[in-house]
Amino acid sequence: MVRPRPLRRVLCSARIAAHHDDRVPSQRLDRAGRARRPRAEGRARAQARADAGDAPRHSGARPDRRCARAFSGFARADREDRADRSTYQDASLDAEEIFAQSYNEVAAAGSNGPGFDPYIFGAQRRLREAADALAAVEPPEDELDDEHESLVEGLKSLSKGLESVEDYPPGTDLSGPLAQVDGLDEIRVALIGLRAAGYRVDPDAWQLAV
Repeated sequence: MVRPRPLRRVLCSARIAAHHDDRVPSQRLDRAGRARRPRAEGRARAQARADAGDAPRHSGARPDRRCARAFSGFARADREDRADRSTYQDASLDAEEIFAQSYNEVAAAGSNGPGFDPYIFGAQRRLREAADALAAVEPPEDELDDEHESLVEGLKSLSKGLESVEDYPPGTDLSGPLAQVDGLDEIRVALIGLRAAGYRVDPDAWQLAV
């Protein structure tokens, strides 16, 4: 004969079964008995924090502080590579003087006259060397980067553009053709910017370009 189960044990089993029926099937408990979040929900919360710009809870310094420190390091390295104001003043004046000297020598030579080619070739070489020398000297302020680049590129363009004056008949006054040579506009912009920033500009170069 089957013995009936005690009433107390039956009621306890019923409560346990009801408890398991109420739980979400996919829900799991951690060691403390708390319900674990599904992985998809955890990933969604992490993505929401990332979209809002919050640092992960396990990280150390906030990302904005790390970025600020890295940017500060780059800024210090950039300043160390730049020349001081006096050094850049001397370098820019040297380039401007070579520009004025080369320009005036070609203008005075007369196109296709005796010894004209050496004037052209010599001027082109000096302008290229002046551009390379100036390019190796970083301006002290990053606000002058545009003027610096304009002067360097203007000298290079002028060196190449001098080839155009070789096509004029002998004895032609080259002052007009030289005023149309490539590179003068860039040099003009650079000299105006440098002067506005308080730098001295070679007077002959200023007269020719501006």
